[in-house]
Amino acid sequence: MTQAIESTASQEAVMQRLVEGLEALKAKDLEKAEAIFAEVVEMAPGLGAGHNNLGMTILQRTQDLEKAGQLFSEAIAKDPRLYDAYLNLGSVLMSQGRMDEARDTWMKATQLQPARPEAFHNLGIHFSTHSQYAQAKSMFERSLQLDPSNTDEYLRLAMVYSELSEYYPALANFLQVLVRNPGHFESRLAVAEIYRRMGRYPTALYELQQLHEIFPEDVGLLVRAGLIFVETNQIPEALAVFSRALELDPEHRDVLEVLAVIHEGQGENDKALELYQRLALLDPDSEFCREAIERLQPLISQ
Repeated sequence: MTQAIESTASQEAVMQRLVEGLEALKAKDLEKAEAIFAEVVEMAPGLGAGHNNLGMTILQRTQDLEKAGQLFSEAIAKDPRLYDAYLNLGSVLMSQGRMDEARDTWMKATQLQPARPEAFHNLGIHFSTHSQYAQAKSMFERSLQLDPSNTDEYLRLAMVYSELSEYYPALANFLQVLVRNPGHFESRLAVAEIYRRMGRYPTALYELQQLHEIFPEDVGLLVRAGLIFVETNQIPEALAVFSRALELDPEHRDVLEVLAVIHEGQGENDKALELYQRLALLDPDSEFCREAIERLQPLISQ
């Protein structure tokens, strides 16, 4: 709080009302909090914290981005070193689609408080959303250096490394998530996918099998395992897995297509044709299905 509080209101009275407003905000009594913070702004118009807290309350109560953004800007004008106001203004700007301004605002926040992780986290989200993964990696790394207990940040960083095809760092961060939350489905699935991309198929299948035992009716797990069997030319195993997937979801388009292709490749044209026809009912505009049906029908009628 670097701004002087006006002489018309004692510092003690303003601080007391600020505390009461924060207590109301914590209790989710937003109307009361808004009234108190509005009073603080009147009592001490030069106090940036009053404008910032009023903006936060209005944003939560009415989602009025324009008004909240104006209050956050005023808070920064009153106190250019008010870190939280930069965080809040950046979030409003992002919600308004003003991405470059949001980025620049959070960059200023990192300069003000380089030992706090929130702005680095927000920048990581911004860069990853715009597929700027190298920049996102740098931001998430810094965020984790400042807050190593943030499990979700390990997950975000792992996903960024995956996008960059940096598989070993991706694995390390997914495994950090699993150390903290052994049942985290998304991370276990991602680990299996990374092993598949690295060509470590037995390990990928092991990870998928472990998940399958927990989620035996998850069609997505069966599809992933089936595709590994296809990639490694283990056709009987692929047929068994995809057939089970089709039992669980008879209208799964990817499963129908892969099974049709496998059966056609095996010379089982009648089974392939049936599957292509079922797929065509689900996707009547599919040129792929039309060509396959036209190709197979003469062979079966012979």
